[in-house]
Amino acid sequence: MATGSAASAARRDARIYRVAGPLAIIGAVLLAAGTTMPWVTHGTKVQVRLDGFQLGPAIRGFGVGPVLVAAAAVLFLAGGVTTFRLWRPNLAMPLVPSVVAGLVIANVWNQVFWSVASSTLDAGAIVCLLGIALGLASSIVMLPAEHPRSR
Repeated sequence: MATGSAASAARRDARIYRVAGPLAIIGAVLLAAGTTMPWVTHGTKVQVRLDGFQLGPAIRGFGVGPVLVAAAAVLFLAGGVTTFRLWRPNLAMPLVPSVVAGLVIANVWNQVFWSVASSTLDAGAIVCLLGIALGLASSIVMLPAEHPRSR
């Protein structure tokens, strides 16, 4: 039988997970959608628009896009597990794919946006960064459930 403080802590944790889970799901959708949107436009007269699948060095035929979509899928699953509490969610579930996606973008940022003098930033990169930010925010929201304050 749960005591009063344990029951209130469980209710508080449930409220935290109901906020953190949808944040991670929305972040995953934004990350996946931003990967397919144009990231950068090169050129002034003839414009070439590149999305997340056309960026970065080819790693055995794969660019940045598949890695970001995989991170979005993992983030989506983490958000679902957090929202529906299939097992006890933890802070690292949305944190790891968000950090991986952020590191991938940071790795190609200089190569993509400063390789040509007439490069302009498009919406895809911004949407991906918003998705990463929501994934990180989901982890931050879970902090009180992971490390409750003792009184």
